[in-house]
Amino acid sequence: MTIYQQITGSDVPGLDMLQKESLNFCKGFNDIPARTENFHILYELLAQSGMHWWLMFGTLLGAVREKDFIQWDADTDISVLSTDKPAFVNFLKKAIDKGFELIRCQSNEELVSIARNGEYIDFYFWEERKDYMEMCGLRIDKDHFKTLDTLDFIGHKCNVPHNYLHLLVRLYGDWQIPKRGFTASREINYAGGKTYYET
Repeated sequence: MTIYQQITGSDVPGLDMLQKESLNFCKGFNDIPARTENFHILYELLAQSGMHWWLMFGTLLGAVREKDFIQWDADTDISVLSTDKPAFVNFLKKAIDKGFELIRCQSNEELVSIARNGEYIDFYFWEERKDYMEMCGLRIDKDHFKTLDTLDFIGHKCNVPHNYLHLLVRLYGDWQIPKRGFTASREINYAGGKTYYET
């Protein structure tokens, strides 16, 4: 059974399109206090989950550069090892009990999104390969994930990729200069991996 089927009891394998209607970014604003409150709740559940998880993409960039969420970023990005999907199902049930809503659960189980108070969180599932980790076609050198570093972020010790400053350069170039509307590069091409373009 897929994650979606385990959570909903549906025969449908997934909910592939993001359900945007209630999300703040679709209404032209971000509610950072609500996003922060969401993260505080999820952090406690993540800490109890036993999963291998870490901050990624815009949330990692914000944690390093702003020491906070990036004001114009649309969401929160958290990565999880694909081998932790059974633990993720238990985590997700607890998050739903805390008021989060499942708004996307891809049938290929590479991406799950939940929301609360109009702010949403993306969970990316990474597959371990011989020399790299892979998610949605993006391949990154495994050295960033063999051991995780920690970083203080809005009052919590959060897991982040090892040598995260190098990873940020590969993802964002000159990441120290804020660039509104700029997304992570999907052609960093680690470990001889294929190029992937954000669509």
